[in-house]
Amino acid sequence: MIATPLSFEAFSVRAIREVGVVLVEPVFGHSGLFDDLGLDSLQALQLMFAVENLAECVVPPPELPELFTLGDAYEYYLRLLGDVV
Repeated sequence: MIATPLSFEAFSVRAIREVGVVLVEPVFGHSGLFDDLGLDSLQALQLMFAVENLAECVVPPPELPELFTLGDAYEYYLRLLGDVV
């Protein structure tokens, strides 16, 4: 079964909700995880796990990317989907 990627908007809402942050303003690809969204380091790690859950796969720790923006997280999600498909 080929997974259909979520749109950036749907991905953002679902991933951020899993971290426990409520979005009150629109987010964009360049929205910073720390500066704009106010995530702490634990929430950033939770976001990485949320991305893996949305892509329905697990990535071993040495291969985990650094995520600085919501766009980085979305690109990571799309890469994971590409690896699964």
